[in-house]
Amino acid sequence: MELTKMNMKHILVIVLVFFCTAQLAMAQKTNHQVFTLEGCITTAIAANQQLVLAQNQAAIDNTNYQQAKSNLLPYVGANISHGLNEGRSINPYTNAYSDQKIDFAQYNVSASFLLWNGNALQQNIQQNRLNAKASNMDAQQARDNLVIQVILSYLQVLSLQEQIKAAQQQAQVSEAQVQRLTLLNNDGAIAPATLFDMKGQYGNDQLNVINLQNQLTNAKLSLFALMNTNFVENAFFEPIVNEMQKQDSSVTANSAYQLALNNMPMVKAYQYRWESNLKKVKVAKAQLLPSLSFNVGLGTNYSSLANTLQYVNTTEVATGGYVNYNGSKLPVYMQQNNYVNQNISYGQQWKNNFNASLSLVLQIPILNGLQARTKVRQAQIQVKQSAFLLNSTKTQLQQSVYSTYINMLQAEKTEKVSIAQLSDFTQSFHAATVKFEAGVGTSVDYIIAKTNMDKASINAIVARYNVLLLQKVLDYYQGVLKF
Repeated sequence: MELTKMNMKHILVIVLVFFCTAQLAMAQKTNHQVFTLEGCITTAIAANQQLVLAQNQAAIDNTNYQQAKSNLLPYVGANISHGLNEGRSINPYTNAYSDQKIDFAQYNVSASFLLWNGNALQQNIQQNRLNAKASNMDAQQARDNLVIQVILSYLQVLSLQEQIKAAQQQAQVSEAQVQRLTLLNNDGAIAPATLFDMKGQYGNDQLNVINLQNQLTNAKLSLFALMNTNFVENAFFEPIVNEMQKQDSSVTANSAYQLALNNMPMVKAYQYRWESNLKKVKVAKAQLLPSLSFNVGLGTNYSSLANTLQYVNTTEVATGGYVNYNGSKLPVYMQQNNYVNQNISYGQQWKNNFNASLSLVLQIPILNGLQARTKVRQAQIQVKQSAFLLNSTKTQLQQSVYSTYINMLQAEKTEKVSIAQLSDFTQSFHAATVKFEAGVGTSVDYIIAKTNMDKASINAIVARYNVLLLQKVLDYYQGVLKF
């Protein structure tokens, strides 16, 4: 009868503890700042440092590509100069020396059209186009890497949240037993060692909760670091609904690898850089060839000393000579046109001094310190290096995909065994609890059964999330990652 009353008290205590815990959990969630997976990914994409740097580099390379296309346009330039000379200087109007003050102005417009340079400009355009595509792939790869890192970090937080919840429930069960055994010990119904054994088990459960909480804090710090945002101590991360998915049975390690080759931006980036370096070799070789350009120039000038003679009238003036006529000396006159100096107007000089030029320029490289040939050899080495990196990336990708696939199959098997083990140990614990509370079983048997069930519970949670993690990684490699 005494044991029956104590069992009823035990049940009431457990029910009360679980009710208070549920209410406390709801209150904590209400007071905590809630984060979702989609929200974490969106925040990380907007603020992550590595992703922003990769996106900026892609923008720079796309700008370089646009500039490479613009290099096909002719060069057009204008030059305007106004000046004042004092003392002895050259009159820009007459090109003669003058000791007067001169105001002058010069205007020139020139254009240069590159007709041919071994197709270097066209090859440079293709090279920059491939570089831009590679940088875009780098930015996409950085984004994909960030997304999978956030997802894995988020799942790690969820796993620890569930482990803590399970550990707290395990501690509550031990606490309830300590309370029950304390009453029995006070009545002298049990040996004191039984109570102390249970208190020791309760201490182990509390330490397990503390350790898991510390791991959770570190996992949250890592997630906030990925989001590049301030740490929120009371953050609560919303569980993912229906996060488990059944893996397509048709997927094999080789098929996953083939999809990764076609979908991984990292592989495409190395492929584009290899092709870009092939174009770079052609650009370097073009520097060994002659170039032909067509130049056009227009110009005029002004000088304050520029003047012209303006006709005034015609007069007769004595020449100083004479002729004899009938014995008389008669002076000889001649007609003389009279002029005055008149400055030429600014507008008139603009028209009068207008000049134009046309030229074809053939530039033949002969010797420039072998710089062009050195650039060719450097570009050829870069081709070999980029080909090596491309092949190495493919090899490493294959190893990663195969390793993930094998680990996922192993994790699925581990999950099945863990679930079955949890079910078995749960039944064993229930049986041990009945015996222990009926006074038939020992505290040692009860603690062993509880420890086995507690470990199995944590292992089942870890196994379930491990499968989910590996599924997400395999989806990431195949380019079918969803969230």
